[in-house]
Amino acid sequence: VDNGSGSEDDGVFAFGRASEDGEQLAVVVINASDESRLTGAADFSMRLPSWLKTEGKVLRPALVIGTGSVPEEAEFPATGPLRLPAPVSSLVVYEMTKAE
Repeated sequence: VDNGSGSEDDGVFAFGRASEDGEQLAVVVINASDESRLTGAADFSMRLPSWLKTEGKVLRPALVIGTGSVPEEAEFPATGPLRLPAPVSSLVVYEMTKAE
């Protein structure tokens, strides 16, 4: 996600791992910078493959390691471009779950 065209996402690396049936997904976001970041900026953002079953699901933080935090109740739509927060010098694992 570090596209080099601006400073908004410098120091951020993100990747996803999904089950073969597309029902389960985890997104890992690493922020090595000294500022809070998102997994995208301007026209650049993380997109998930269309075969994932994301309809009616959200991404929630399951694990946060580092100096910052993401509220446990935070949730982000699993459909569309992902703009997931990454606190200062942290690693965040987001898990896809059904929206409540």
